[in-house]
Amino acid sequence: MPEEGLDLKEGSSVEGSYKGTIVLFKDVDCRGDAILLENSYGVKNLKDLKWNDRMSSFLIVSGFWRFYENTDWKKVMGQDCHPGTYRDCTKVGMKKGKLSSLECIGP
Repeated sequence: MPEEGLDLKEGSSVEGSYKGTIVLFKDVDCRGDAILLENSYGVKNLKDLKWNDRMSSFLIVSGFWRFYENTDWKKVMGQDCHPGTYRDCTKVGMKKGKLSSLECIGP
Protein backbone atom coordinates (compact mmCIF):
# COMPACT_ATOMS: atom_id res chain seq x y z
CA MET A 1 0.00 0.00 0.00
CA PRO A 2 1.41 3.41 -0.90
CA GLU A 3 2.70 5.52 1.97
CA GLU A 4 2.05 9.18 2.55
CA GLY A 5 4.10 11.38 0.26
CA LEU A 6 6.50 14.18 0.97
CA ASP A 7 5.02 17.39 2.33
CA LEU A 8 5.40 19.77 -0.62
CA LYS A 9 3.45 22.92 -1.35
CA GLU A 10 1.16 22.84 -4.38
CA GLY A 11 3.17 23.58 -7.52
CA SER A 12 6.51 22.98 -5.80
CA SER A 13 8.70 20.21 -7.05
CA VAL A 14 11.66 18.06 -6.15
CA GLU A 15 12.68 18.15 -9.82
CA GLY A 16 16.10 16.72 -10.33
CA SER A 17 16.28 15.04 -6.94
CA TYR A 18 15.28 11.45 -7.80
CA LYS A 19 15.02 9.23 -10.84
CA GLY A 20 12.68 6.33 -11.45
CA THR A 21 11.12 4.24 -14.18
CA ILE A 22 7.39 4.18 -14.95
CA VAL A 23 5.18 2.94 -17.80
CA LEU A 24 1.90 4.73 -18.50
CA PHE A 25 -0.92 2.91 -20.32
CA LYS A 26 -3.88 4.39 -22.18
CA ASP A 27 -6.32 1.66 -21.10
CA VAL A 28 -7.07 -0.07 -17.80
CA ASP A 29 -5.33 -3.37 -16.98
CA CYS A 30 -2.06 -2.01 -18.42
CA ARG A 31 -3.28 -2.35 -22.00
CA GLY A 32 -3.34 -0.20 -25.10
CA ASP A 33 -0.82 2.44 -26.10
CA ALA A 34 2.02 2.86 -23.62
CA ILE A 35 4.91 5.18 -22.93
CA LEU A 36 8.05 4.26 -20.96
CA LEU A 37 9.75 6.93 -18.87
CA GLU A 38 13.02 5.21 -18.05
CA ASN A 39 15.47 6.58 -15.49
CA SER A 40 13.39 9.77 -15.46
CA TYR A 41 12.90 12.65 -13.04
CA GLY A 42 9.38 13.01 -14.43
CA VAL A 43 7.62 15.16 -16.97
CA LYS A 44 6.52 18.75 -16.39
CA ASN A 45 4.17 18.73 -19.38
CA LEU A 46 2.98 15.47 -20.99
CA LYS A 47 1.80 17.47 -24.02
CA ASP A 48 5.46 17.59 -25.05
CA LEU A 49 5.35 13.78 -25.41
CA LYS A 50 1.83 13.72 -26.91
CA TRP A 51 0.66 11.91 -23.75
CA ASN A 52 -1.40 14.57 -22.00
CA ASP A 53 -4.71 13.33 -20.56
CA ARG A 54 -4.29 9.73 -21.79
CA MET A 55 -3.32 7.56 -18.77
CA SER A 56 -5.73 4.99 -17.27
CA SER A 57 -3.26 2.55 -15.68
CA PHE A 58 0.45 2.40 -14.93
CA LEU A 59 3.36 0.25 -13.84
CA ILE A 60 6.05 1.65 -11.57
CA VAL A 61 9.36 -0.18 -11.93
CA SER A 62 11.32 2.09 -9.59
CA GLY A 63 10.90 5.29 -7.63
CA PHE A 64 8.15 6.96 -5.62
CA TRP A 65 5.87 8.94 -7.97
CA ARG A 66 3.49 11.89 -7.65
CA PHE A 67 0.82 12.68 -10.25
CA TYR A 68 -0.73 16.01 -11.26
CA GLU A 69 -3.90 16.95 -13.10
CA ASN A 70 -2.29 20.10 -14.52
CA THR A 71 1.03 20.83 -16.19
CA ASP A 72 3.95 22.32 -14.24
CA TRP A 73 3.34 19.98 -11.30
CA LYS A 74 0.10 21.65 -10.20
CA LYS A 75 -3.04 20.12 -8.68
CA VAL A 76 -1.91 16.86 -7.09
CA MET A 77 -4.07 13.95 -8.22
CA GLY A 78 -4.52 10.77 -6.19
CA GLN A 79 -1.97 9.07 -3.98
CA ASP A 80 1.79 9.04 -4.31
CA CYS A 81 2.76 5.54 -5.45
CA HIS A 82 5.64 3.08 -4.94
CA PRO A 83 6.71 0.35 -7.38
CA GLY A 84 3.88 -1.92 -8.41
CA THR A 85 1.17 -2.48 -10.98
CA TYR A 86 -1.79 -0.11 -10.88
CA ARG A 87 -4.40 -1.61 -13.23
CA ASP A 88 -6.91 1.20 -12.73
CA CYS A 89 -5.77 4.67 -11.75
CA THR A 90 -9.13 5.42 -10.11
CA LYS A 91 -8.27 2.87 -7.38
CA VAL A 92 -5.60 5.29 -6.09
CA GLY A 93 -7.76 8.42 -6.38
CA MET A 94 -6.88 9.54 -9.90
CA LYS A 95 -9.17 10.43 -12.78
CA LYS A 96 -8.82 8.44 -16.00
CA GLY A 97 -7.44 10.48 -18.84
CA LYS A 98 -6.56 13.51 -16.71
CA LEU A 99 -2.80 13.21 -16.07
CA SER A 100 -0.80 16.21 -17.33
CA SER A 101 2.46 15.98 -15.35
CA LEU A 102 4.24 13.62 -12.97
CA GLU A 103 7.48 13.42 -11.05
CA CYS A 104 9.62 10.97 -9.16
CA ILE A 105 9.70 12.31 -5.61
CA GLY A 106 11.68 9.59 -3.87
CA PRO A 107 13.84 6.51 -4.31
